[in-house]
Amino acid sequence: MQITANGVDFQVRIDGRDGAPWLMFSNSHCTTLELWDEMVERFAGRYHILRYNTRGHGGTSAPPGSYTQDQLAGDAAAILDHLQIDRVHFCGISIGGQTGLGMAIHHPQRLLSLTAANARFDVPAPVMKAWDERIAIVEKGGTEAIAGPTVGRWFEAGYPAREPARVARIQAMFKDVSAQGYIGCALAIRDLNYRDALAKIDLPVLLISGKQDSSATEDMVNTMHGMIRASRLVMLDPAGHLTVVEQPQAFGDALERLLLAVPG
Repeated sequence: MQITANGVDFQVRIDGRDGAPWLMFSNSHCTTLELWDEMVERFAGRYHILRYNTRGHGGTSAPPGSYTQDQLAGDAAAILDHLQIDRVHFCGISIGGQTGLGMAIHHPQRLLSLTAANARFDVPAPVMKAWDERIAIVEKGGTEAIAGPTVGRWFEAGYPAREPARVARIQAMFKDVSAQGYIGCALAIRDLNYRDALAKIDLPVLLISGKQDSSATEDMVNTMHGMIRASRLVMLDPAGHLTVVEQPQAFGDALERLLLAVPG
């Protein structure tokens, strides 16, 4: 389904049970909404499920210019407005988790709960420089030029050899991400700074990360856990940056525990 919200043409998909509480998924940078297929299969019998592709990903348009994390949170809220959905359980990973943090900060009335997986709350100077380098690669060669090195960072070291088909499926998603979508979202990640706002979050929050995640590191996620008063933390091991791919059973179990604890 295509809808227009916040001035962007979004590709969205709705599954699950009519009349049930809404569960909204937001995927990571350079992946598409199919990232959540296993979670949809698990939860479709009990929840009304909404997925969407972020700006410049999959069938979603890519407005020119840089994006901000607040803007991406506004996109999610605008999608809910368009579909006349009041409140959702929001589950996002990586940039999708950061979008969820933005929702919890700026649109808390739209959330029943937040699951932020493998998400950061700010970006130090060395990581900003790394994002500038990645942006330069994509400006020159498109998203496929960066697919291999990026996927190589995402997974725990032994995972690609154990599950080559699953890794190849994720890497193939890069071809459905436009250069503008990559760059705009990369700038949103690079300039992220929610450090001073985390204490404002006052709703049930689940933080998930992987012990081998080099981006949302264990120390950083523990710090975020200490700053969000109503949060719980699940650290998966072994797992890197895409915990929902590497540990789908444990990821789903953690999400289910949160959902069962929060009335719909």
